[in-house]
Order: sequence, then C-alpha cells, then structure tokens
Amino acid sequence: MAKLVQKGRKITYGIVQPGEFVADGVILVRGRDYSAGWRDIDGFMRVTPEIDAPYKRSKLKPGDLVLTIVGANTGTVAVVPAWLDGANITQTTARIAVDSTKAIPGYVEQVLRSAIGQEAVYRFQKGGAQPGLNLADVEKFEIPLPPLPEQRKIAEILRTWDQALEKITALRALNIRRRVWFRTHLFTGKVRLPGFTGEWREVPLSDVLHEHGSKSTGAEEVYSVSVHKGLVNQVEHLGRSFSAANTDHYNRVLPGDIVYTKSPTGDFPLGIIKQSKIDREVTHELCHVAEPHHGAAFFELLDKVMPDWERRKQRLERAMA
Repeated sequence: MAKLVQKGRKITYGIVQPGEFVADGVILVRGRDYSAGWRDIDGFMRVTPEIDAPYKRSKLKPGDLVLTIVGANTGTVAVVPAWLDGANITQTTARIAVDSTKAIPGYVEQVLRSAIGQEAVYRFQKGGAQPGLNLADVEKFEIPLPPLPEQRKIAEILRTWDQALEKITALRALNIRRRVWFRTHLFTGKVRLPGFTGEWREVPLSDVLHEHGSKSTGAEEVYSVSVHKGLVNQVEHLGRSFSAANTDHYNRVLPGDIVYTKSPTGDFPLGIIKQSKIDREVTHELCHVAEPHHGAAFFELLDKVMPDWERRKQRLERAMA
C-alpha cells in the first residue's frame, strides 16, 4: 500500500485532541461519519482553525481514502467526496492518498472492503480492549493490481451494485416505517379507509377464532413457529426434530390457520402468532389460542389434546436439568 500513495502524502492519521465543537470550524471526519455511508454535512464535528493548523499533513482531498484504524469498526473504508475537500481526520482514522497514476481510488476501496482487504485487517489488527491498526501495518497491506483500465471497470461495476443495494436498503427502511404507521393508526379506528364508516368494537379473540381440532395422521412433517420465518420445518431449520416419536396427538394445521406459540423471545415476550402458508403440517398444541391463561379451562383443554402432557413435561425437565 505504501507504494501506491502520492509523493509527499504518506499514510497518516490526524488530530489527537479536537477540543470543543465550533459551529464555523474546520470539518473533522471520524469513523462514524462514513461507517454506513457518508452522513449529511450538518452532522460532522468541527474544530477551530488553531487546532487544525498543526495537522496540515492529514488534510483531505477528493479521491483520498479514509480507513478506520481504532475501535469496533476497524477496517471500514470510504472514498472522500468533493464536498469534504480541506476537511481533517482524527487519530482513529488513516488517510490513504492514492496516486491515480498507479491505482484507481475506487478500486483500492473495493479491494479493502473485500475478503482480501479484510483478511489483511484481521492479520495486522492488534488485540486488547480496543482493537486497532498501526500505520506501519497499513503500509504493508498487499492488494492485487491489474492495469488501470481494468481497475476502473471493476470499480465501476462494484460501485453500481453498491448503489443498488443502498437504494434497496433505503426503500426497505421506508416501507418498514410505512408498515409501522399503518399498524399504529389503522387498528385504532381513528384513521379510516375511504368509503368505510361505522363504529368499531372490541371482542375476545376466542370469538373470532375457531379451533377446528384436526389431528395428525402421523405422516405429516412437524413445524415450529419462528419469529422471522413463520412456520419452519424443524429438521431443515433447527437441524433436528424436537417432536415426539408418535405425533398422532398433534394438531393438524391447515392453510390459512392462525398458529400461536407461547414461547417468549426478546422481541415478543408474550409469544408469537403466525399464519400458515403450507399445505400439510402439524405443530405442537395450540391451547393458548382458546385459553390464554393457565386456568382450569386451559388444563382441561390441554388434557383433551395431549393426555400425557404431564409425563412429557417431566421428561423434558429431566433432560434440561
């Protein structure tokens, strides 16, 4: 890497003690400013010209690379855009001023972001409470270097894919916010869809759900309820089956059925509800759909659908002990 930088602009880090924020000061680039794409210009730290002055060696120019060399994001890299011309960096970031007659900055960026570059980061990274790289180690990074026209083409192709993924990520985030808005407003009855009137009412879940009680034939696959994937085949997604040897007493789940499991997770402490989209399957008992509390009615229903549940519970507890 040391052989690819501009003459007189060796790989370096920047300001050690930036001091207080100054509204009209010199922009200071930190790792967090480019770890997930460049942040808006209004979000940058700014330092006084007096603090910036002794660090002329680390000033940025368009096309330079910035590389995080301290902290959890060590190895993160980005190309400096034109609007950051004249900005400076902190001591946790290294500036790599690529000589464009030897290498294309965008190509070097892509190599550093690839498995090749990240392997170099891991190889030289110092351990401890706060991982990091020495400048001398960054200078030793070795990268494959095809002719300049080929570098440029590779960088263009990969950047095109990066931009596409960035747009997809932004679109997904927007759709999630929209979905949250719909769920927050449409289920209250305060925001109505065009053409719909009438009062809303609340009813117990058992008034709108019916437990059809279809039983397994013993030939169906056994599924579990997953937060992120809905109903999943136990063997395919968990590596093994956790079901009983005989599944005749398991409930059959039909397409479109609502399936509930009381198993808590961090995000869903009261359990998980999913809709079945699979043609033929069985799941573990769904008694809590009809009886949400552990009262007499719940255990009466549990006895009905799984008469040997106490023996199974004891066996499971012994296995977990």
